[in-house]
Amino acid sequence: MERSADFVAALITTKKLENIYPWEVYLSPKECQSSEGAKVQCNKIYTIPKDWIEKNVYALSDATMEEVDQKLMLGIGIVKIEDLEP
Repeated sequence: MERSADFVAALITTKKLENIYPWEVYLSPKECQSSEGAKVQCNKIYTIPKDWIEKNVYALSDATMEEVDQKLMLGIGIVKIEDLEP
């Protein structure tokens, strides 16, 4: 992917944080630099030009990225909800 002009991204939003679905990952205010927190919607992935990405806005922890990876598999239908560890 280093040579690709595109980047695969998941939508991060600060809306409707009271509802976190199984395919979403909650981000703490500290991790996402938002006073309320945010969530990654792992059922909504996009291919966007790398030029649209701002460098070093923030980085997610390894533990959060592992959860995002797992929820992405659920969100795009690679695994069933029953297959996820509690």
